[in-house]
Amino acid sequence: MLSSACAFNPGYHKLTVSTDTYAIDEVSKIKIDSIFLDNTPTESDLSLLLISKSITLRLVSLDYTMATSEKSNYKLIYEFSLSEPISRINSSTSESKSSSTITKAGKDEEYTVESKVSYPTYSQYDEYRHKLKVKLYRSVDKKLMWQSESEIISEKNNSATYSELLVYTALQNFLQTSEKHPVRKKYTKKKQKIIAKSLR
Repeated sequence: MLSSACAFNPGYHKLTVSTDTYAIDEVSKIKIDSIFLDNTPTESDLSLLLISKSITLRLVSLDYTMATSEKSNYKLIYEFSLSEPISRINSSTSESKSSSTITKAGKDEEYTVESKVSYPTYSQYDEYRHKLKVKLYRSVDKKLMWQSESEIISEKNNSATYSELLVYTALQNFLQTSEKHPVRKKYTKKKQKIIAKSLR
């Protein structure tokens, strides 16, 4: 399971995506001819069609054949979740300045006195955790062969916003395992557009 927190930094327009991938040793010894994608999640949420399409296009780009029948030797299932609002507090320091002029009695001399006061300010905002889980099963015995999770935390709460990026990172190590757990990568806005374009 993913246990790390990821943050969206609006100042740099970068997203930090956390992924965690595992595979059994047997995966490297088998040849997968075709994969059936289980689209059951779309029956209750049509917005997930974007994730389904992105998964299909990503696997095709990796030279896998998509089966149209559940009788295929391998089945890929996915699960997307969007968390309830996660309340965050941002703290900063504000500063106020004031000045006054003092005239010395009996003299034409004036003095300016400046004062500076610093005080903390707080603002509250909400973030949402976008998580995609993908698992590959062998159909004949329903054995779990490979699994991956990708996660983004951002201030946007649209489930379709990061569908391409979540799919891209979740399937980056398809049929392999992560070198470390979890893996974090930052994607610039330009890179996100390139990824989205490749999955359309």
